[in-house]
Amino acid sequence: MTYSKFLHFLLLAVWFNTSNSFVVSAKNTCTSIRQSSPETSASSSDPPANVVDKNTFVTAIETVKAEIAKASGSESETKTSEENNEQPSYTYAIGKTKAILPIQAASGLDLAEAESTMVLVTGVSKEVAEAGIQAFDTIVGISAAGETLTFRESTNGLDLEATAAVFTTAVNHALDNGKVEIELELNRLIKLNFAEE
Repeated sequence: MTYSKFLHFLLLAVWFNTSNSFVVSAKNTCTSIRQSSPETSASSSDPPANVVDKNTFVTAIETVKAEIAKASGSESETKTSEENNEQPSYTYAIGKTKAILPIQAASGLDLAEAESTMVLVTGVSKEVAEAGIQAFDTIVGISAAGETLTFRESTNGLDLEATAAVFTTAVNHALDNGKVEIELELNRLIKLNFAEE
């Protein structure tokens, strides 16, 4: 799959309107509010839930890194393996993790979109990093607790605008229920070792 150049950054700027609701500009709002209940455990033979495609993830990261390098004027050494017609010299795995993000720290989270298939974290403030979020993670799910209802929505495969809409809905749900944080489900690309030639 060929990826277009890096489209844009989104600084999730936090501001509160008169009703103290969190606002991020977005057209599509995806909502999913469920009754809180214990999750059933998956069989060890089941495929991992909510994991992005590894090759897509690698290509998206290479594309965004190349565009960041181009924007900073240091693109000469940054070319994707696809452009060089080379196989990657590393093996990769995808890790899954969760992070509790304080709503007041959301403005320290920068996102970028690689084509319209993956949204990557491209910048984190100290407070966001302390929550466990790293550059080039991808957010695959967002949830927010409530007194009796829990908001939970997958963002796997959504574009930047739709991801921002889910983020907004989760934050508003948390604030409406007197909460000050949301939970992000993340996929992280892990470089394991040099692949054998």
